[in-house]
Amino acid sequence: MLTTLVALAAIGGADTGRYTRSGLWFQEMGSGPAVVLIHGADLDSRSFGPVAERLAPAHRVILLDLRFHGRSRDSGGPFSFEGDVLEVLDAAGVDRATLVGHSLGSAVALDVALARPDRVERLVLIGPSIGGRPASKMPAGMEAMIAALKAGDLDRAGIVLSQMPVMTLYRRTDRQAGVAAMVRSNTKLLAADRTRVKPL
Repeated sequence: MLTTLVALAAIGGADTGRYTRSGLWFQEMGSGPAVVLIHGADLDSRSFGPVAERLAPAHRVILLDLRFHGRSRDSGGPFSFEGDVLEVLDAAGVDRATLVGHSLGSAVALDVALARPDRVERLVLIGPSIGGRPASKMPAGMEAMIAALKAGDLDRAGIVLSQMPVMTLYRRTDRQAGVAAMVRSNTKLLAADRTRVKPL
């Protein structure tokens, strides 16, 4: 499922979305029960493009760019990703939705469900991260990415990240270059001040 979801990523496309009061970008399509698609770290809403198109005939699909990703702007100050998702739901006028999260997006969806179960109809978690236990070893390529970050070279960090073995999840060779470009264009999270994160 993850391979299909991300490997079929729609790269590009016209911006027909809008912004919340604090600068979070989202886009709606279709009608029916609400489904929010929450992308992974260093990706953006484009990674769900074909999935959104397939869901839209029977669902009200909400694509969003998490803070530090894609077209969303960072308004500064304390924030939480789950609070950002709730802000998008409010801006769209949606009381309850099914949340579909990939990687970081799955952790965000789960946090929304724990903090505000009244706002979540269902959860779909794709490649979820597991909290509570540190990794036994760093993924291959992580040391080079950390070195680039310490040197203040976000461009290099994005290139290293896009070349890490995790990119082998994107098996369709006709989409790999586009997905790698998406990763390289979404490096703001790497430099974000983690002390600003204030969970709900």
